[in-house]
Amino acid sequence: MSTCPSRSNKGFIKLPDGKPGSVKEVTNNPITTSFGPLSSQLSLYQNRIIQSLNDSCQYGGHQYYLKDIQICKVIHYGYQLLESINETPIAELVLSFSIGANENDSNAPSTILLCMLIYNTGTPKHDAYLSQLISDYSSLAACNFTNNDPGTYYTIDPSVPSQPQPQIQPNYIDCLSQCCNDMQCHAYNYNSSSKMCALSYLNPPPKQATGSQSIQSGSINRNTLPSCGGIQTQGTNTAQFTTIESLFQTEGSSIQSSYNYMMCIDLYGTGDDNITSSNTIYVSVFPNGIHLPAKVWSLLYAKMNNTLIDYRMPDDMRKSMRTVELYTITKEGTRTILSTEGVINSSTPFTGCSNTMQYSIDKCVNPPMKSITTSSTLSDCPNSIPTTQYKCAPFNQMTDLDKSGRNVKIGEGCLADIINNKNAILTDQNNTATVGMFSDDFVKTTLPAIAITVAVVVIFGFIAKKALDD
Repeated sequence: MSTCPSRSNKGFIKLPDGKPGSVKEVTNNPITTSFGPLSSQLSLYQNRIIQSLNDSCQYGGHQYYLKDIQICKVIHYGYQLLESINETPIAELVLSFSIGANENDSNAPSTILLCMLIYNTGTPKHDAYLSQLISDYSSLAACNFTNNDPGTYYTIDPSVPSQPQPQIQPNYIDCLSQCCNDMQCHAYNYNSSSKMCALSYLNPPPKQATGSQSIQSGSINRNTLPSCGGIQTQGTNTAQFTTIESLFQTEGSSIQSSYNYMMCIDLYGTGDDNITSSNTIYVSVFPNGIHLPAKVWSLLYAKMNNTLIDYRMPDDMRKSMRTVELYTITKEGTRTILSTEGVINSSTPFTGCSNTMQYSIDKCVNPPMKSITTSSTLSDCPNSIPTTQYKCAPFNQMTDLDKSGRNVKIGEGCLADIINNKNAILTDQNNTATVGMFSDDFVKTTLPAIAITVAVVVIFGFIAKKALDD
């Protein structure tokens, strides 16, 4: 029996008509992010981005830590924020956060997913982070290549005179690079199973189709000059290592607003088909997402062997248990197809027509707030800080909170100023005390004055006593 609430969403929500129906619109995002700097270049393993995982976010007063980053098939079709935007996403970037080990609130979600839709059309925006993944193939910007669908290949005869022999290449994009750098090459085949790369000097070579998805191929147009700057980043973040934080920053009129909802998935143990536990997940979808230059996406797609897979919840975030990949309804009732790889059902529709579902999706106008990180110093003087980081000084709830109710307004001075001013006063007092106790001026002027005062008091006391006795 399911441990999820009976009316909860059991998977990712789709919007079949491109409209979210009746949603509750709020200004501020309930999520606060904290993204640290990158110490090294990003890398890509299949569809997973490998980087130092020192990032976190906060939701509902609880801390969540980044565990996984994936580029996967589109999950959230139909999500749209601006009426003028009618673009179709090609992929989705999913950041998976898991609740901290010391958090013990059973009502808090155990997982947070931040989902960015990816496009290869329109003006490039928020593209700097993903563009780093193909920076080592920047020379391919001058190569007019076209990738074929997996399963299509060229007939390449290695016995043709001067035709190069097949070579082993670690992945598809290296095979593509080999052909691009050989000015006689017009096409290439790559077998991901054998890692063999075959080049063709014929223009054009015969093309055929096969059922094997391990075969990938492409061709190069040597007759057309390439466009300049094909993979140059168009975004504003051009640092050597651009962090995830850049994805949420506002670029021009592009604001990372979001649709947020809660879902609960059943988890099955490995022994039988009985539900063992559940996982409550807070999902935040960013429809404006990431707009990559077409050339960047082509290279990034090639680096993933021209293959996109479903989002898969990391093993440690589901305790190695199985997830429901698909619900099917038969005459015998609801049946489930289970996944050992963490694939999550994504067929839940949303109509907004029932009272129970009317406000299950929130539209957040503003992107997640940026948390104050440990890199901040006392010289920083922000206009406001999260209440979770302002615990040592009392404040007036009516006057010292901003409109969101989550940030404390410091006022004309910030906490750094208060601390610095207090330290300066204490330093002056200590210096004054030191001078008064041990300087020559103290011995020459202050001590005689004190002695004279004491003598006067004693004389007056003696005269007064004698007068009273008489």
